[in-house]
Amino acid sequence: MYTESSSLKSQVVSLPYKDSPLSFIVFLPKDNQTIDELIASLSTYGVKSIVENMTVQDIALHLPRFKVEVDIDLILMFWDLGLSDLLLDKANLSGFTDTKLFLEKAQHKVIITVDEEGTTAAAATAILATAVSAGSSPTSFRADHPFVYMVYDMISHMPLFVGVMMDP
Repeated sequence: MYTESSSLKSQVVSLPYKDSPLSFIVFLPKDNQTIDELIASLSTYGVKSIVENMTVQDIALHLPRFKVEVDIDLILMFWDLGLSDLLLDKANLSGFTDTKLFLEKAQHKVIITVDEEGTTAAAATAILATAVSAGSSPTSFRADHPFVYMVYDMISHMPLFVGVMMDP
């Protein structure tokens, strides 16, 4: 799926993960658009409206190979979400066990890999495929300058992971 967004001043490509509602989406700013401007535009216009305007097109896709690993400590998020009772010795987890428990540590690890064969995010895999059509030349999508990428849930319309590639 592909679109050129005039509101974002960017090319956008979506690579769906196999057997999953998730997609790997790349936002590639056009020549004179900075990453900061693109991020501000994404905040203003949102991803859902961009995704809804994407169409299936032939694309000559050039993405750099990269791997991102991030460890996230969820304990602070739990505090911010008002789940502090889970983190204290007064936690009531009797629905799970009779043993007195509370959460001491909660970690989330995200791994995204992009290579010639596709992209993987945890257990999801997107396959890069080329469709051949007679008579039309594919649109060029060359990510050779900074871009924004995300793993996006196409059902809930929520980004699950967002990153910026500064030096492709």
